[in-house]
Amino acid sequence: MTYYVVAHFHYVLSMGAVFALFSGWYFWIPKMLGLDYNIMLSKVHFWILFIGVRVKGRKFNLVDAGTPCFAGERSYSDLRKNNGNSPFTPNDFFMYFENVKTSKSDIYNSLRNKSGVYLFINNVTKDLYVESSINLTKRITSHFFYANSDSSARFATKSIVSRAMNKYKLENFSLGIIEFCEKDVIVCTKLEQKWIEHYQPSYNILKVAGSSFGFTHKISTIVKLKELFKKDNHPKFGTTTSSETKESIKQGIKNFYLNNAHPYKGKT
Repeated sequence: MTYYVVAHFHYVLSMGAVFALFSGWYFWIPKMLGLDYNIMLSKVHFWILFIGVRVKGRKFNLVDAGTPCFAGERSYSDLRKNNGNSPFTPNDFFMYFENVKTSKSDIYNSLRNKSGVYLFINNVTKDLYVESSINLTKRITSHFFYANSDSSARFATKSIVSRAMNKYKLENFSLGIIEFCEKDVIVCTKLEQKWIEHYQPSYNILKVAGSSFGFTHKISTIVKLKELFKKDNHPKFGTTTSSETKESIKQGIKNFYLNNAHPYKGKT
């Protein structure tokens, strides 16, 4: 479905009908019932309704002074999977940036103050990465930062796509905005899960958006983590937990399990 259709139905036809109804009411009711309206209040009503419609339309991206919404662009991707033989095109997304390195300025300007779901495409390997954010500019900026950072910083992000960007270079990555949404974490997460299930991106380690449920490290990875954070490299190395903190942790765990089930509850 194109963005033209979304805007046409929700912004033009719906609100156009509402304005027409009020126009008919203001014209015919005085003639039918012999009542007179307060002209000033009538004008106030019109401008409040008109401005309210415009503001509401901008909130849900039905109108955007900085984006040509009625040029046939998509508000979300069509239901096609990229199998390597059918590459993505600009028409598959609401916004599309072929080369993220040369498009950084356009990306920052176009996504400012917007939230939604995006897709990174490795044009060399055809691998995909899907994620959502309530602040797209900030999230995309962090990807670019870690892609150009040293290996230790990239490891700290736990992000395969950041390491891939460093390996294959930003100029070999494309960015597609699949869908815009309201600034709500729950809404963004649900949309992200929908598109993860659709595209099945290989760069996404977690298959459940916003949760590590069902994910298990490989034995080799666990061994590497133990080696990396052992002894003085451990973040808690050299620290001593106070008795007050221990007691607080103990009481917190106790209170949690008083209201939540666990497999060993009631056993000794």
